[in-house]
Amino acid sequence: MKRIFYTGMIAAGLLLQTHSLLAQTTQDWIATDPGPWNVDENWNGPPGNFVPTADFDDSASINNGGTALVTEPVDDVVNVTIGNGTLDFSGPGALTTVGNLTNNGTLRISGPDVGLQVGGNFTNNGVWVADITGATHSQVSVTGDVALGGTLDVRISGVTPGFGDSWELVSGGSVAGQFATVDSSLAPLLARGLNYQVRTTATKADLVVGNSLILNVDRTSGAGTIENAVGGPVDFDGYAILSGNGLLNGPGWTSLESAGATGWQAATPSGSSLVELNLTDSSAIAVGESIDVGNVYTGGFITPADEDVAFEYTTTDGQIVSGIVEYAGPVNDIVLAVDPATGDAEIRNLSPFSQVAKKIDGYLIQSESGSLVSADWDGFVASADAGEGWRKAPASANGLAELNLEGSKLFSSGTNIPLGTILDPAGLRDLVFEYAALGSSNPPGDADGDGSTGLTDFDILKSNFGASGVGLSEGDFDGDGSVGLTDFDILKSNFGATGGPGGETQVFTGTVVYTSLTAPAAVPEPSTVFLAGLGAVLLLLGRVRRRA
Repeated sequence: MKRIFYTGMIAAGLLLQTHSLLAQTTQDWIATDPGPWNVDENWNGPPGNFVPTADFDDSASINNGGTALVTEPVDDVVNVTIGNGTLDFSGPGALTTVGNLTNNGTLRISGPDVGLQVGGNFTNNGVWVADITGATHSQVSVTGDVALGGTLDVRISGVTPGFGDSWELVSGGSVAGQFATVDSSLAPLLARGLNYQVRTTATKADLVVGNSLILNVDRTSGAGTIENAVGGPVDFDGYAILSGNGLLNGPGWTSLESAGATGWQAATPSGSSLVELNLTDSSAIAVGESIDVGNVYTGGFITPADEDVAFEYTTTDGQIVSGIVEYAGPVNDIVLAVDPATGDAEIRNLSPFSQVAKKIDGYLIQSESGSLVSADWDGFVASADAGEGWRKAPASANGLAELNLEGSKLFSSGTNIPLGTILDPAGLRDLVFEYAALGSSNPPGDADGDGSTGLTDFDILKSNFGASGVGLSEGDFDGDGSVGLTDFDILKSNFGATGGPGGETQVFTGTVVYTSLTAPAAVPEPSTVFLAGLGAVLLLLGRVRRRA
C-alpha cells in the first residue's frame, strides 16, 4: 500500500483520522547491508515500509548497525537520529531536517557537493567522518544550535594539505563544545610541527592545518621543552601536561611562574597533571624558539604503548589546541622503522635493555589504506643475518607477513634487519606492526639473559653498583633505574635459579617509526589503529608450536 493511497483517502474525506494517526511517526532503517535512502523496503514503521518524509511528519532512525546512503536529493524529514549505524552522504546527496539531527553513531560527509541542512539543532556525540576530496568541503548548515563532541575522523585525498589550509565543517546559530578526539590516522602525514585542528567561533567550526607547539620529552633525563617548529608565532595563555599513568615529575617542573614570566600562575603539580594559566597576560613563542619546562618526565624506558603524556594549550583567541608530544632517547621496544621518502624499512631493536631481546619467528605489517608495496620487499628470507627457515606469506597492499617454521631470529639490543621497500611514498602512513616471539622464563637476577642467575650476573651488578640511568642488563633488577642493595638482595635470593627460553609463541604489537633510515629514529605517540592481528595469520597458516 502506497502513501499516495492514504493521501487520496484523506482528500476524499473517507479516512478523516488517518493523518493524525500518522503524525510524528518514526521510520526505522532495517537494511543490514549499505543501501540507498530512497528505497521503501529499507525502512519500516507505521503504517508500513515507506521512505520517511516530512509531508507525513516522519522522523528517521538508523539504529540497526546498517548504513543508509544518501547519493541524491531526498525528501525532507522531521528529525534524524543516528544510533548504532551510519548515515553516509556523497555526490549530490542532499537532505533537510525540519527538526534536529543527533549523531550517536557515524555521520560521513564525502566531498564538496553534499547538501545537509538542519532546521533545528545538531548534536554530535559519535564519529563524524570528514572525507575531504579537494580544496573545499561540504558544510553542514544548522539553523539552531550546534553541540560538538565525540570524534572527528579526518580523511583527505585529491589534495596535498599544507600550513594554513582550511575546510568548512559546520555553521549554526551557535556552536559550543569541542571534539574529544581528532583522528587523523587516515589523513596525509604533515610536516613536523603541523597538525589538524578544529577552530571554532560563536557560529562555525572549520578544520585547519595549523602549527602546534611541540612538547619534547627526553626519556633518559626527563627534560622537557615546549617548541615552535614551523609556521608563525604562537601566543598562548594556558597549558596542561597530562599523564593518566602518572609519568610526570612535579618537583622537577620549571613553571613559567617560577621562571618569573608575567601573569602566570601554576596549579599544584602532580604525577598526572602540570597546569599553568595566565589571567592577565600571555607568552609568545616564535618559530625556532623553545621554552624549558624542567625535568617533567619520570617514565624512563617503559614501552611506547605506556607512554601516555599529552599536551594541550589555550591561545589568546580562545582556541584549545592539542599539542604534539615527541619523545627522544632509546626506544624500549622492537621497532619497524620506515623511510617515508623511499618506502624502505627495517626491523630494529633499539632498546638498551636485555629483557627486550626477543626470538622473533614471525611478523605482520598491515595498512588499512592499502599503502604497502611488495615488488621490492626483500624480507628476512633475503637476509643472511636473519637465519634460515623464513617463508613469505602471500603479499597484498594491505598486508606483508613472514614466518619461520624451523627456528627464529634473536633480536638483541642493536639488531637491525632490512626489509627492502614496503611502503608507497605517496600512500598513507597508517602501518601497524605486529611480531611473534618465543616466550621466555628468565629468573630474577639474570642480567646477561642466559636463563640462569649466577656469578656472571653478580659481576655485572658489582661493576655497575651505584650507577643510575641503567636497566636490567646492568643489574637493575627492581626496575628503579639504578643499581643498589635491593638489586643485590634480588640476585642473592635467586642465586642458582634457572629458566631460559621456553613457552609458546606470543604476539606483540611493535612500534612504527617514520624516519630517514640514515638518521636516529624519533618515536611518535602510538597509533590508535588496530586491525586483524598476527595471531589470525598464525592460525590461518596452521602455525601451532611449543618449545620446551
